Amino acid sequence: MDGTTVDSEHIKNEQLARLLRSHGADVDAAGLAHVSGMDLQGLLGAIQAILDRSHAAARAADVLGSSPYGREAPYLDIRCKPIEGAVEFIEALRAQGIASALVSNTPSYAVAIALDRLRMMGLFDVIIGGDMLEHHKPDPEGYVLAMRLLDVPPHACIVIEDSAPGIAAGLAAGAYVCALDDGSGSLDLSAAHERFSSYADLVLW
Repeated sequence: MDGTTVDSEHIKNEQLARLLRSHGADVDAAGLAHVSGMDLQGLLGAIQAILDRSHAAARAADVLGSSPYGREAPYLDIRCKPIEGAVEFIEALRAQGIASALVSNTPSYAVAIALDRLRMMGLFDVIIGGDMLEHHKPDPEGYVLAMRLLDVPPHACIVIEDSAPGIAAGLAAGAYVCALDDGSGSLDLSAAHERFSSYADLVLW
């Protein structure tokens, strides 16, 4: 969802950077671009590394636990909008009779808030949030579950991702993986089968 369907990553990173600075870290939103797609353990490790580099005494788990922001906060921000072209792309898939699923590490209640606010809930046949899974990306569990619920074999599935953990999850699930590349170069997307810079450039039929 974040970064491929909903333009929320920059808002999430701004909030996290503000929280880290309040605990003595020297970081801005741009310095958090690499945490995109990480599960909780990965995020804790990345945050701890930032705190350590800043010689801050705080521990990552305590910092996240002190956050005044709910997981839904980025999606309530007025700047949070659909990724350009995503709605039209998914609607075109549906017009072709192609099923679609959304698989996210984000808790399902926050996913529902985001999709409902942006009027995107009806775009997907299956919606899977992180709280519905035992293992998060880069583990393939979410994509494997989506394939099972859609009753579609892995070789017939295309996964669209924007982060290394998401790409790894899609590949491990046996799908063909396309990476949405924002051109910043902040993330390693090289493992994807192909990359595209906008939905207008992604042609599947």
